[in-house]
Amino acid sequence: MIVSYLNVGEEFVKFLVDRGMPTSASAITREHVGHYIVHLQERPNQRTGKLLSPATVARQYTMPRSLS
Repeated sequence: MIVSYLNVGEEFVKFLVDRGMPTSASAITREHVGHYIVHLQERPNQRTGKLLSPATVARQYTMPRSLS
């Protein structure tokens, strides 16, 4: 479980860095998290090539949401 949270955190930080967004928890806004959620909804699953399921997006949303 901890590894899953670490992976989600790393992916979120990579998203922020790739787009020139802040990575300090105090500087991350709801808008940044909202952009990340849209990114997840539009991103294909690496294994299947299909869009991520709503359940996967929801799981990935749990960690960054707590920062906003």
